[in-house]
Amino acid sequence: MSDNPHSESLLPASLRDSFVHVQMRLFPILEDEFGELDDDHRQFVALCQTVEPLFPHGEFAWCGNGRPPVPRLWLLRAFLAKALWNFPTTRALIEELGARPKMRRLCGFDMPGDVPTAMIVTSASVHDSQVAIPLMQRTRESCTVLYDLLDAGYDAEPIREFSRSLGSVPIIPVNPRRLGAGNGPEMVPDRAERFRRRSGVERFNSHLNDEHGGRTVRVRGHAKVALHLAFGVLVIAVEQVFRLLE
Repeated sequence: MSDNPHSESLLPASLRDSFVHVQMRLFPILEDEFGELDDDHRQFVALCQTVEPLFPHGEFAWCGNGRPPVPRLWLLRAFLAKALWNFPTTRALIEELGARPKMRRLCGFDMPGDVPTAMIVTSASVHDSQVAIPLMQRTRESCTVLYDLLDAGYDAEPIREFSRSLGSVPIIPVNPRRLGAGNGPEMVPDRAERFRRRSGVERFNSHLNDEHGGRTVRVRGHAKVALHLAFGVLVIAVEQVFRLLE
């Protein structure tokens, strides 16, 4: 986990403006058209408003050949709904779109027939430590990292050296398997206190698995699995951003 201090003042102005727009303007307009929105529907609208500007849907516009496809933006919203409501399969998503008029219309379909900073998906045979350095590099593309909080499985000097080379402070406990239980040096108090914040990684993993599709991967192939999990990660990331703004 890369530890980055969050506060409303560190969030981009565009996110704060989007939050105000959704809360003060968009919700009243949608409720006039669709009726009262519950908390899940409001969260879904906020999620779509945050993610859609980053989606290059203009590149997938219909060119005039063949039958007009379903707008990619509608499909993006539908798969965000799948991750948010934790529908286990795409078939379940289609059934729910048919049964939930409000959700269907928020996605863009008129009739029933019509997140955290970086992630890397690997096979089960790849140890986490093998992707530590690529993940550090990817994280720096989106935020400033002061500390790298990694568990004992990442206890390797090349990982520490790479973290320092990026201007960060690596906080990694000694792996007891390397020196024997009780033989490693104790972590200094201030770093031990900061390391406790790494528990957020486990909370994130549990949240992804239990509520946003992590336990219901029903597709095969790296690209499809990565996309399935990425929707869940997006949902959690937007949840946390809007929680900071509330």
